[in-house]
Amino acid sequence: MKKMFDFSYINADEDSEIDLIIERARVVKFLIEIKSSTKVTIQDAQSLINYKKDFPDAQCFCLSRDANERFDNGVFFYQWQTGLKIIFDC
Repeated sequence: MKKMFDFSYINADEDSEIDLIIERARVVKFLIEIKSSTKVTIQDAQSLINYKKDFPDAQCFCLSRDANERFDNGVFFYQWQTGLKIIFDC
């Protein structure tokens, strides 16, 4: 069965953006922050936390090169390869 996804982003201003929004069947499934860092913090995911209230059914992922996978303040922090596997295997 073919999975169909729609991709978009939000760039309200430089302090308020979502790098990637993934929808399936017109429902927002994932809000994603993308970082190139090997060490990310909850501050790196602040936009996700801010927008979560607007997309209550979406999962928030911060994808990076950080190998420390965790869940903090409603955000899943994954190494990017792991995060993509979770997202596209859903």
